[in-house]
Amino acid sequence: MSYQRIATPKAYLDLISPLLEKGVITGTDQITGTGLLTTASSIIQLFDNKPNNTITIGGNGTNTQQTIVIDTNVDNDGYLLAEPMFVAILGHNLKTADAKFKIETDDASDFSSAQSPTLASVCNGAFASNYSTPATDGWSLVTFTQAVDNRYHRIVIDSASGNYDDDIKIGAILYGTTYTFPNSPDINIKKSFVYDGVKVNESLGGQKYAHATHLTNSDWISTSPWSSRTETSLKTGRIKLNMSFSFLSDEDIFSSNLYRSESSQTDDNLVPKLLYLTNGGMFPFLFQYDKDTATDNDSFLWCRLDNDVTFNQVSNNVYSTDISLVEEF
Repeated sequence: MSYQRIATPKAYLDLISPLLEKGVITGTDQITGTGLLTTASSIIQLFDNKPNNTITIGGNGTNTQQTIVIDTNVDNDGYLLAEPMFVAILGHNLKTADAKFKIETDDASDFSSAQSPTLASVCNGAFASNYSTPATDGWSLVTFTQAVDNRYHRIVIDSASGNYDDDIKIGAILYGTTYTFPNSPDINIKKSFVYDGVKVNESLGGQKYAHATHLTNSDWISTSPWSSRTETSLKTGRIKLNMSFSFLSDEDIFSSNLYRSESSQTDDNLVPKLLYLTNGGMFPFLFQYDKDTATDNDSFLWCRLDNDVTFNQVSNNVYSTDISLVEEF
């Protein structure tokens, strides 16, 4: 257990949402599927950042391979896709279905010279022949780096042994890049549990009664949210984190040229990664309390930026900042 202790945090930032928002890709033209799932509306729903919105891919009793192809429209190998990348499959039943997955990339749309980058498991994965086989249902997170042949990416899902034992079901897929904070926050971290869905009313006689429009995340297809466990979670409340970072170098914050796309994409700095890729809170992201601790149900927060991030210069080329995060249901 990590007890949600914050050391040096790490962020997993989805690329699909900002690429769609910028018009770099479109859902029906650049995100496609082959095998079991080919309906455009169903495929794009896999990238809606809603892990409780389960999509049934199918396959029970067959061994039909399923691929989900992403044309990033980023065709320069030195751009963002050469950065450390990640894939998170949320709300899945891959263990029950007896399924495994891998990542392939190529600069050719037909994957005629497909590359299979080596995956590293962060949560819920065991590797063989470049495939990750989840040990449980729930969610899985892997990382990889592919510096060349990387315009086209595809997720390949295969049966782990023989035929699938059940229809494959997935809530959401996060596909993007990572950002590791340069250091741990100051010790004045503030954590709150907000019950913004609870309303308490008082009658004319002074009696109070309450109702709730929402209390916590809804369950996923097989497990509690952000867990590999099937028992009902007793968690309630929306977590809010307020952190301050002091003595950040300007090179840790800003890219070498904020308005030049390749500089913003390849520089591993706070503004082009955490702010630009989330549009300052428009898109949620996965926050890891400690980059070196990754228990599947205790080390992560699905959240949004909850403040306008400002930087205060405290000495020559050195800044401080406050960052507020709010849990996403």
